[in-house]
Amino acid sequence: MLRAEIITVGSELVRGLIVDTNSAWMSKRLATIGIPVDYHTSVADDPERMMCAIGLAASRSDVVMVAGGLGPTADDLTREIMAKAGGKRLVLHPPSLDVIAEMFKRFGRPMTENNRSQATLPEGAEVIPNHNGTAPGICMRLGRAEFHVFPGVPHELYAMFDEFTIPRLRGMRTEPGVIKTRRLKCFGVGESMVDAEVRHLMAHDRNPNIGLLVHDFVITVEITARAADEKAADDLIGKDEAEIRRLLAPLGDIVFGVDDETLASATVRDLIARKKKVALAESCTGGLIASLLTDVPGVSETFLAGVVSYSNESKQKLLGVPQEFILEHGAVSKIVACRMAYGVRKATGADVAIGITGIAGPSGGTPEKPVGLVYIALDAGGDVECRECRFLGLRDRVRMRAAVTAFDMIRRWTLSQ
Repeated sequence: MLRAEIITVGSELVRGLIVDTNSAWMSKRLATIGIPVDYHTSVADDPERMMCAIGLAASRSDVVMVAGGLGPTADDLTREIMAKAGGKRLVLHPPSLDVIAEMFKRFGRPMTENNRSQATLPEGAEVIPNHNGTAPGICMRLGRAEFHVFPGVPHELYAMFDEFTIPRLRGMRTEPGVIKTRRLKCFGVGESMVDAEVRHLMAHDRNPNIGLLVHDFVITVEITARAADEKAADDLIGKDEAEIRRLLAPLGDIVFGVDDETLASATVRDLIARKKKVALAESCTGGLIASLLTDVPGVSETFLAGVVSYSNESKQKLLGVPQEFILEHGAVSKIVACRMAYGVRKATGADVAIGITGIAGPSGGTPEKPVGLVYIALDAGGDVECRECRFLGLRDRVRMRAAVTAFDMIRRWTLSQ
């Protein structure tokens, strides 16, 4: 089995100015042809550090993808470092220079001298054609590895990868194969509780391989299978998925979706399936729940309205929360959350409504009502539920945890209908 790794080049990556999406994309594409990726490395535009990263990759992997540093500016060093690592000199590739010149002519822009550098490559290297930009890629061998070097611009990299790399690596494999992953999304219990149920399936050398990860409070159980073809991989995954669902069933209805589904999209799916309408009254979340909801295509079939009633006055005027409720119990209270949900449900005619009020921080908390205290009320006519939640973390985490909890409350109510 070929083993791969990915190196992304750019000081902007290691400084956190932009997020490396290229590594994730390439890993997913390599998995479709059965090639696992063992390492992701991001390295600054620094010759010494680039040489270290490339030399290490050449010593331990069969194929190495490098993205970035092929532009025309002084800090685009990848061509030079690849040549140096291979003990080669950089030479001009006239056909690539012609392609670059023609592209500038087509755009009606003058080609500056520094653009000529993009037509150079290490002596003996193979050109990876780029039909969407000015920088051709490089294919060359260093140590035990074949290196495929691409520009960092995503749409250029993606096309070059699919046109050159995927067919090339298919030809290098001695056996056909795929790697497929299915992700079961869970919410409503802690990661340790899920781990306790499935950990006996999580041996690192098992096929399928089972792993857990947590993002935005959603627990994902990843099932990754290696097989000769997609059907065989699907069969392996299907058996483990059925077993994992059986193991998790005693924890309640915690599995809400698969793969790219979110709590918002699962909530919309279930509401539409049961022909239910929803409305929102938000205070501490400031419209976050409505924003996540309206990210879902087709949500207009179920979402009627959202009210951001941040001030006490707006709670009274827009939602009909009695002033005495606020004076006696405070804006952050169970009774106010319930009345917010009731008010927006009555005003819109929704089947179910959420009212949410809390203290997201970093200030505003008291010993009685600390930062992170959030009340989430669900009103469905005769069916009213209110949760008192105490969330930890900074403002953004409190708001996101409140939002996903609200989705889960709507989802569970909908499933009961």
